[in-house]
Amino acid sequence: MVGIIICQSCNRELDHFDGEKITTLYASSCKQCEKKKEAEN
Repeated sequence: MVGIIICQSCNRELDHFDGEKITTLYASSCKQCEKKKEAEN
């Protein structure tokens, strides 16, 4: 089974990992979002 980590800010798939069941985890932000925030400031 596969787990997926998704960024809540941009809905980008960040990572996959092996798990006991299909799982979706949400990260509050990702490297892409952090770069955008820095560019805007």
